[in-house]
Amino acid sequence: MLKKRELKKTPVRHIVLQALIESPSALSQHEIEKKFVQHFDRITLYRTLRLFEEKGVVHRIYNSFGEAKYAICSEGCHEHAHSDHHVHFNCLKCKGTFCINEVHIPSFQLPKGFSPIHYNFSIEGLCKNCE
Repeated sequence: MLKKRELKKTPVRHIVLQALIESPSALSQHEIEKKFVQHFDRITLYRTLRLFEEKGVVHRIYNSFGEAKYAICSEGCHEHAHSDHHVHFNCLKCKGTFCINEVHIPSFQLPKGFSPIHYNFSIEGLCKNCE
């Protein structure tokens, strides 16, 4: 995935990418930092996540609590252009944020003079582990 986005594979990038791929839910910078504190510092992680977002490796999601979380992008994303138009589910109990690709989002027409830049479709409730 890094090679496809023309990113050099560094130990930090590999660790962060693997953590996001293996996680069942989106992860915050703090969650990644807690898990791998011995491998890199906060600034390196911040820069890695920003680079991944810029290159279309991850997309940023703001959950119901205003916390930024990161999830792996779909294959359709590329540099400066995210095509991850899917529902995000925010669990009110465990605070997990999940990408739900199985829910169909209907197309819509905005009024004249409105240009969408970012879409955010979210549902709040209890995830399958907290029900």
